[in-house]
Amino acid sequence: MPWQITWEGHIHRENDLTLTQAERIEELIGESWLNIAPLRSAKHAKAILAVMHSAATGEPERAVLERTGTMTIGDFLTLVGSYDDDLPTMYVDGNPPKADDR
Repeated sequence: MPWQITWEGHIHRENDLTLTQAERIEELIGESWLNIAPLRSAKHAKAILAVMHSAATGEPERAVLERTGTMTIGDFLTLVGSYDDDLPTMYVDGNPPKADDR
């Protein structure tokens, strides 16, 4: 299931990342967008929040990074969850099974 971070009234979902945002997070964490995960490391957590929250609110990334730096791990963990992306959970030869004929 994809991750989501709910912070200050904004819900930041993994599947809502634009490629430009993913690229910016890559620059901040030094890893491929396939590895972006808020629970992978503190660097990931801060970069994801900085990029996504900045885009949602207009607050500068640097300011968001500074604010997230004072957040406790426990507080951050309460912000992270997952959501149902409505994608198939099973694939056969790389394809989802055919839907029920109704």
